[in-house]
Amino acid sequence: MHIGVWSAGDESHQNEGFVCGRLVGTEYCYFALICGYGSSGYSCRMIIEDSLPKFIFRGSSEVPEMLRSLCKNLHCRLRQESAMTLLSGASIELIITRGASEAWICSLGECLTTSATCGSTYAESVQQVTKKHIPADPEEFLRVTANPNVSEVENVHGVNRVFATGCAYPGVTLTRGLGNGCATEICNVLYEPMVVHVDLDTVDFLICASRGVTDKLSIQTMCTIAMHSGNVASTMPNLSSMAVAEDAATRWRNRHCVAHECSAMVLIVHPENFTGHIPAAYQFGGREGSAVDVVRRSVSGSLDPASPQRPRMDTDLESAPLSQNSPQTKAMSPEAIGDGGERKRASSVQFLAPR
Repeated sequence: MHIGVWSAGDESHQNEGFVCGRLVGTEYCYFALICGYGSSGYSCRMIIEDSLPKFIFRGSSEVPEMLRSLCKNLHCRLRQESAMTLLSGASIELIITRGASEAWICSLGECLTTSATCGSTYAESVQQVTKKHIPADPEEFLRVTANPNVSEVENVHGVNRVFATGCAYPGVTLTRGLGNGCATEICNVLYEPMVVHVDLDTVDFLICASRGVTDKLSIQTMCTIAMHSGNVASTMPNLSSMAVAEDAATRWRNRHCVAHECSAMVLIVHPENFTGHIPAAYQFGGREGSAVDVVRRSVSGSLDPASPQRPRMDTDLESAPLSQNSPQTKAMSPEAIGDGGERKRASSVQFLAPR
């Protein structure tokens, strides 16, 4: 298996990050996309990145129960910083794999995970494995508004937000998440995650994406982009996630003239099935900043110094979990400033399926 991550945004965007590792002596691995929000979103993200390796694989031997306990512990850890997390919190998309046979996905907040298989032209069997926990979701809307005396949903400038009834706070855009004491205490916002089991024998890859990506790319587009750039994962593990994140960030800039943080994590389960041709090999098409343009420049070597090619780090992973902000990862994945001032942040690791 190969894992690649990429986060696109400008210098002010540091709320989204990744952490991954392996339970030493077992075939269990974990991969997490963490997205902080609010004025203290960056601090919330860093607390979770630091705490997750300490809480994971503790408690119940059943993975779903362990994941629910993990989310509760992470929420309580954030709430220890009561003032900082009163109106700030985080979303998390966490994948637990057991070898290359099965996986459990824990979803909480505004991120989502999709799965797909490789087709001849487009990604096939595309399935949205988890969903965004936002007021626009019918089930979540009915839950948070079940008691009109407690919370209500209002549309503010085209965005649905959850408020305490008759109040101008907290105005959060999600219905489940970690932290945010005001929302969890008075607005029916939960830290109970959605846990889904996936048979990895039936999928070729999984994609976790932040809201910045999913607001601009359909799940079919995300999966097709990842499929066409995944056949070089052994040498360029970040290429698929980079193409997805950069394409979404470019659409934000072109359509709204703003820089929006976009993060993607691609787990390639069966690299032997990626046999298609990279669209970037063509000599036409691909507006600057699009997925085709990003892949073309990466393959040709002209995307320097932010090339997604990184050395393998299996030895580091065997000994301890890695965070994007750890010294080992920082040394492997420098932050580079693009022509438009965007900050490219990346880290990559490669996991080998247990023999």
